[in-house]
Amino acid sequence: MDAMENDHWIVDDFGMHSEMRDGTFEIEAHRLAELTSVDDRDILYWPVYIASETRFDIERFLEAYEEALVKHAGRYAAVMNPSLLAESAEAARDIWGERPVCG
Repeated sequence: MDAMENDHWIVDDFGMHSEMRDGTFEIEAHRLAELTSVDDRDILYWPVYIASETRFDIERFLEAYEEALVKHAGRYAAVMNPSLLAESAEAARDIWGERPVCG
């Protein structure tokens, strides 16, 4: 399987990961479709988690995450629904926009 890479994330046979100064942040392929609840609705966990972290850019993550979901379809339990991905991305962008700006 070919790897996809942007300037923050790499999608490969493992799943996806980001190299950082303090180590590597990894998401295994079988965990890509984990769910969480936000405002009483089930959405994808990883977009909202990454949006709450100050060290990641949400748009670069979402680009790689969508690619990872396609590449690893069948390796995670859920069947990916495009509306679930869209709702999860919207929730992540909302969280990203509410983060305090440092500096």
